[in-house]
Amino acid sequence: MGKSTSLAMSISENRLAPAGIDIWLGCEPADVAPEHLLYGLSAAFGSDVILDVFGVCEAVVARAPQEVSIIFDDVHELGPDSHAVIHGLVDDLPANGHLVLSGRTEVPIPLARLEAQHQVTRLDPQLLLLSPDEVSQMYGAQAAVHGGWPALVSLAARQRSGDDFVWQEVVGKLSTEEASAVHALVAIGPADLGTLEAVGGVMEPTLASLPMVSRSNDVWIAHDLWNQAIDTDTGHDDLRRLAIDYLSSRGNHEAVVDVALRSKSLGALALESLSQIIVDRPPPPSLCHRWLKLAGDLGAEAEFEFLEGLRLRSDRPSSRQCGDAFRRAADRFGERANIEGEAVALGQVVFCAHVRRDVETMTVAFGRINELAVAGSRPATQLAALGGALLAFATNEPSKSLVQLRHGDHKWADPALASLASWIEAGALSQLGRPSLAAARRSQQLRTGLPGTSDVVLWSLIREGRWTEAVAETKNRPSFDGDRDRFLWTCWCAAVHGALGAVDDAAECLAEAESCQVEENWRGQLQLGLVRCMVALAQGEHGHSADLVAELLVPYPLADRAAAMYMVAPRIVFEGVVDGPAQLEPLAVGPLHRRDLRLLTALAEARSLGSNAPIREVTWVDRTGELLTALQVDGAAEFLVRASAAGRPEAVGAISSFFDIAGDAARDHIRAFCTHDEPELAKAAGAIVGTLPIRPSEPRKLGFLGTSTLAIDGRLVETAQWRRERVRSLLGFIVMHRTCTRDQVMAALWPDVDEASARRNLRTTLNLVHKCLEPDRASGDAPYFVRSTGSTLTLVGDGALDVDVWSFVSDLDQAAALEADGLPSTALPLLERAVDTYRGDLLQDVDDALWIDDERHPLRRRYLAACVRLAQLHLALGQADKAETYARRAIANEPWSEPGHCALVAAHLDLNDRAGAIRAAFACRQALAEIGGAAEPATIAMLTDLLAT
Repeated sequence: MGKSTSLAMSISENRLAPAGIDIWLGCEPADVAPEHLLYGLSAAFGSDVILDVFGVCEAVVARAPQEVSIIFDDVHELGPDSHAVIHGLVDDLPANGHLVLSGRTEVPIPLARLEAQHQVTRLDPQLLLLSPDEVSQMYGAQAAVHGGWPALVSLAARQRSGDDFVWQEVVGKLSTEEASAVHALVAIGPADLGTLEAVGGVMEPTLASLPMVSRSNDVWIAHDLWNQAIDTDTGHDDLRRLAIDYLSSRGNHEAVVDVALRSKSLGALALESLSQIIVDRPPPPSLCHRWLKLAGDLGAEAEFEFLEGLRLRSDRPSSRQCGDAFRRAADRFGERANIEGEAVALGQVVFCAHVRRDVETMTVAFGRINELAVAGSRPATQLAALGGALLAFATNEPSKSLVQLRHGDHKWADPALASLASWIEAGALSQLGRPSLAAARRSQQLRTGLPGTSDVVLWSLIREGRWTEAVAETKNRPSFDGDRDRFLWTCWCAAVHGALGAVDDAAECLAEAESCQVEENWRGQLQLGLVRCMVALAQGEHGHSADLVAELLVPYPLADRAAAMYMVAPRIVFEGVVDGPAQLEPLAVGPLHRRDLRLLTALAEARSLGSNAPIREVTWVDRTGELLTALQVDGAAEFLVRASAAGRPEAVGAISSFFDIAGDAARDHIRAFCTHDEPELAKAAGAIVGTLPIRPSEPRKLGFLGTSTLAIDGRLVETAQWRRERVRSLLGFIVMHRTCTRDQVMAALWPDVDEASARRNLRTTLNLVHKCLEPDRASGDAPYFVRSTGSTLTLVGDGALDVDVWSFVSDLDQAAALEADGLPSTALPLLERAVDTYRGDLLQDVDDALWIDDERHPLRRRYLAACVRLAQLHLALGQADKAETYARRAIANEPWSEPGHCALVAAHLDLNDRAGAIRAAFACRQALAEIGGAAEPATIAMLTDLLAT
């Protein structure tokens, strides 16, 4: 009996009567690298992403209260670096996680502390070996030189001479069906059932009966020991060819490559499928890394040169190494007369050259692409149609680029090319100062992983002044293909936040952009420099911003290649350079450019003249966000104050929209003009502020879970108005609905009175609510917290108001999202905070409103579920005392909570308090009997075991 066989039998037994979850990972030579070991462990957990040690621990906690055993077989294959992974798991694995380490040598990790705590069990290797009598009976005189299974079988598999008896007794014990299944798995590697059935007629029951064969999702995997026991090439390549034929018929070229790379003699088939993948759609970086590791002698072939280029492209597309790898791939495809592969590789050469704006390389590559198109290459035909537009775009000829794109009716067969064509169109339109959002959205919808296009919609939204949509877009962070994408995205996010005056967010995004800029190309340097200027303006550092732009203009003057980038944020040059307006004027070729300069000029003239006449005469914009695009938040605030002073009727609606977009920053900048030296401006700003709610400087805190409380700057409000139950009921209703109509409020609070009386009651009670929340508000000032717009009431929930119900729900929602993402330990403090927030039922001291019951019950259920989950998580983390606390809170809230009772029993058992566990079990049985419901089977089994003793 060998160690792997013993483990396999134990796992099979556990499947019959599960006591927990088994995660098996057979270690292999490549696992000397910790990243390879973690890759295999992540796959064993069924994770789509590669987990680190923390992620593995999170995955174990997420399965609480189930016990999880992670089984590492053949740990002798690990090296010093990968030992750190095991060490990390030993230190950090939660209480419901267990490690089983099996190998021919012991992993050098410190276990003394755990052994002292009786948390380590060692299995004597001698128990896994055949006894001397058993070996002698099987192996005769040669028995002394072998060490039993698996060494015995390994030697037999390798030597074979004189070992027929062992071969027959050990491997030969397999049935014909089992042997065929093992041969198929050893030959083709991990495979789904369809492939195994097609190749070897293997059926699922046979696979399920085999030791040392595991299943991950729909893929069956043979342990590496089978490769030793049945290590012969006889018939294996035949099986692989059958598998390749089957996989090819299904168009699964990626699996074909995986199978073919397992054999030295099937390299041609691997290259053939890989070539097809490259032509159809380049593989993602994860596959590139895997196949490059398996390349061996094939590494110099065109296909693997192409993979190397893709590997580099995700982070450094402008690097010479990336372009050279694609260039070599194109040359080698050309030597083999593979015009499809050569065309695709040349397309990547063009892309890398375009990032560098290396027009010479692009021109040469497109020349060859045109030749390949004439020769009948489908990818070349598509690329050739795009070539003129891309070259014109690279040489700053956007009009020509658009003409090239729209010349003829191109039907892009390749989604990547279709996305690129729309991206070029959006960029050309933006350079021309024209709306580009429609083209940008087409590019994003078609996007197939082309680096450098993740930000296309964001910059189009900014140029068109759609700031509300732009802010929403920044919150929809995409998955990046590499650092280049992340750099571009965070640069634009910094620009959004900077323009809106969100200084901290802008600085944070700028720091991230600086940390991930890995390429030294002029466009990246200029873009980063411009964002630094914008952030400096947002911080009020106008002098510093001017210095930064002066430094930028030395290496990157307002020449053709840099003009388009400067025109994205013209205010930087307009205000930061002495002759900025004159330099920008010739570059304003499109309507959006002219719009920006028109607004900047009008504002500059108004300042210079001390008159608002230029603002009175300037053409108004279609949307308020366009002011922000041209002027940023401080300039837009000044423009609107001057427009209001000048009597522009458009200013009224624009100011409201401006406040909606820019929030506190807008109010602060408007309020600053209340003390301006120009009386006309001070008066206009004062009038604006007088009609707009002013945010109180002291924070408010509302507590409606349990006894109602209101605190202003930490001091409890105990006025006569607050003690009126109907005041607390009205405010509670608005808190729970955030926005509601007056009719809804009257129906809920005064359902039995006539409409006139209800409206009078609402008006009176609402005034009392205002006095409670804002006791220092001057008469005539607009209320800040409870806003009235027509028949609608809205409670403003910003940093000035903290409501316990909102915090409770928000914490539970965030915790649920984290648990769904496999991060239960990160969710745990949120759950604890939510449970601590829940001081009692909603509006516990208000009894005269029927609407409250409809709101109370869902909150109470969520509190109960949180208590139970906390008890389960603390049990998994080995914190039985905390688990007991939360289990008791759950039962106090709901005496018939079966999960709460079960958690309490488990906590007593973990605390070695068997008497307490039995008492808790009796209480559980009694509670369940009261409601007459059927208990879960696991609960019945637990109670039976405890109460029987």
